[in-house]
Amino acid sequence: MRREREFKTIISEEKYAEVLVRYQARETVLQVNYYFDTENSELLDAGICLRVREKNGAYELTFKTGKLKLGNVHLRNEYNQTITAEEFNKYITGGMPLSFIALGGFSGNEQPDAFPIRFTGKVVTQRSVIGLPDGSVIELDKNAYAGKTDYELEYEYDSKAEPPAFTAFLSENGVGRGVSESKQARMLKRGVCSDDKENSRQQHSTAIEAAKRKIEEGSASLVIIKNGGIIAERNGRGVRLLLDIYDDERELLRDALVVDKIVGKAAAVIMSAGGAHSVYGVVISRPALAWLNARGIEAGYGTLTDTILSLSGGVCPIEQSVLHIEDGEEALPAIRERLSELKKNKKEKER
Repeated sequence: MRREREFKTIISEEKYAEVLVRYQARETVLQVNYYFDTENSELLDAGICLRVREKNGAYELTFKTGKLKLGNVHLRNEYNQTITAEEFNKYITGGMPLSFIALGGFSGNEQPDAFPIRFTGKVVTQRSVIGLPDGSVIELDKNAYAGKTDYELEYEYDSKAEPPAFTAFLSENGVGRGVSESKQARMLKRGVCSDDKENSRQQHSTAIEAAKRKIEEGSASLVIIKNGGIIAERNGRGVRLLLDIYDDERELLRDALVVDKIVGKAAAVIMSAGGAHSVYGVVISRPALAWLNARGIEAGYGTLTDTILSLSGGVCPIEQSVLHIEDGEEALPAIRERLSELKKNKKEKER
């Protein structure tokens, strides 16, 4: 068993290329991760990852559990076991028994209904490894899954504190600390069946159009969609409405498509913190779009603007509070603090 601390963050294609140009990769390898779970993603929901990695013609079965996520750092136990190509093919076609969550093997007497763990999808990764002055390595991944390509930076370390060489690397290369979901979670959200994806896309398009009509008619300013249907709609002004949903009804945001009248960076921060799958803004700002894209959250819009303005014509003060923040753990408190200041100032003016 191995106890690992793993830093993960999604980066842009431009940043990926920039780092590769600046640093010479020690090696670049192609690997394919094949993920396994129950039909209802019960392992993933429990913080368990069960996968087979194919690299250089070899297969390794990996079981990760005990997941603790602190910002960008994933802390968990990892078990690895080499398997044969024959065993791999058996798991792909026939599934795995529940005993595999302890890295057990086929005992030879399991019945077909005792294999609830099935192959759910794969991620093809081109991994480039670059070295740091302290001897540790950073992994730059170009991932392809379900018709999508994204870019990710990973760094593993054993010490409790983040190594200074890595902290310096982030600062010198302008790499933010946007929280990254696992490859498996991103792949499952994207979908692995083209027919299902097309049906889902059509359902979501229909739901988005319905949500846009509600916003245009004034019956709602924010609409939440799941599984191709509207599950909630709210009417109100500003970021406070979205923050109230995050505080009191967070489950609504998880894995949801959120359609909002105006999406600034502050709104994008809250949506990503709540676990939104995708976002549509009738109006969206460039900083909001950049924030969402950096975290692998699909975003669509009607109008793209440079910034969100207040009623007085200046830059919205809540937008200003997060304009230069790229760390999700810092952004949300900054929004709360600014809202509190605005509320206090309003009360003082009313006296």
